Amino acid sequence: KLAKYGFGVGNPRKDEERGGHVCLTHDDAYRIAAALRGEGVIPDFREPNVIRLAPVPLYVSYEDVYNLINIIEDIVINKKHEKYSNERTLVV
Repeated sequence: KLAKYGFGVGNPRKDEERGGHVCLTHDDAYRIAAALRGEGVIPDFREPNVIRLAPVPLYVSYEDVYNLINIIEDIVINKKHEKYSNERTLVV
């Protein structure tokens, strides 16, 4: 659903090579990560273009994941991330 907006998957595809995080790649990942924080989602940004998310199975539901995808889509469609600076700070 997010590929059409320039997102990619930054995780290895083989089960034995990946951990519990989901990594989304995007050319404007830094500002999208900042916009996610503005929407109440706590991502982790990694240089150069990775938004890292931690869907903990003990308390994150499928509905939560579905809602997150909709939040990301809304951010990009409505260009909400463009109001955030691309200047790097110590904490994103």
